[in-house]
Amino acid sequence: MKCIILAIVIIGLAVNALIANQSQTSRNSGLPTFASPTPSPEATICDVKRSLEPIPTPSPSPSPFPEQQVMKELSWDNIKAMLKASDQDCDGVSDYDDTCINLPNPNQTDSDFDGFGDACDGISSDLAVTMSAKPRRVGSGQTVTYSVKIINKGPMQTARGIYVQSFFPSVVKVTSVAASVGECDEFDGDLECTIDALSVGASITLTITVVPNTAAPIVNRINVRNGIGDLNQANNSATVTIVAK
Repeated sequence: MKCIILAIVIIGLAVNALIANQSQTSRNSGLPTFASPTPSPEATICDVKRSLEPIPTPSPSPSPFPEQQVMKELSWDNIKAMLKASDQDCDGVSDYDDTCINLPNPNQTDSDFDGFGDACDGISSDLAVTMSAKPRRVGSGQTVTYSVKIINKGPMQTARGIYVQSFFPSVVKVTSVAASVGECDEFDGDLECTIDALSVGASITLTITVVPNTAAPIVNRINVRNGIGDLNQANNSATVTIVAK
């Protein structure tokens, strides 16, 4: 028993001496000594995972003044450029110049001069006038008959407050005026007619007789006006020339 105890004491002294010798060697070499902690398998796995993960690219921080970015995108120059490049109603006029963006109005008619085309003002009637004369060549003192037709080409709205006007030159004398609808007055070659309403597809006729008193070419023009505005003012007038010998 004493021998076993003695052996244990000797082994303990030897281990202490070995540790002391290693510590002295470390101090002499100038290297620090550290305790070696037991590694954690979980921590090691996490470290490996992190090392394999790609480094994320930081996203740009939002503008501290987002309303400034919105106003920049909605600047007048940007809006103008977009409108210049757009033609929503396909009428051949860019949205920037179009008086009615959503409805086709290639003529850009604005009867009330409010900056909005008649198509956007709810106007959907088109008065058209035609005129003919017989005979086209007459002798002085012979009668010439003018036939005038006014039609509402629509497409949807009744024309109202229609006004017709014509000026005959002094080389002719107006002898009669008859209208199928409405009332007409003539004084010294100045002819005026008024019609209350004309539905879509309907028409009215005027018959005017004159007698030339001078040998000369005689030009007569007649104009019609739609009281609620007209979709196409290009067909609101007609001209006829006769020759008096």
